[in-house]
Amino acid sequence: MTNTRQNKAYDNILFHGPSNREFTGRWGVYDLAKSFRLTVEEALEISDHFPVWAEV
Repeated sequence: MTNTRQNKAYDNILFHGPSNREFTGRWGVYDLAKSFRLTVEEALEISDHFPVWAEV
């Protein structure tokens, strides 16, 4: 889930495989609330989405 309430998947990262051989296969969703010990309400003041990441 990529939204702050963790009940929907909105955000995606798309790669064209043949064009990006550097992708390591590692990816994730950075949970700001958990990392900074925020309540859902506090996290929502920052954003209603969590950042998504991929390692290349």
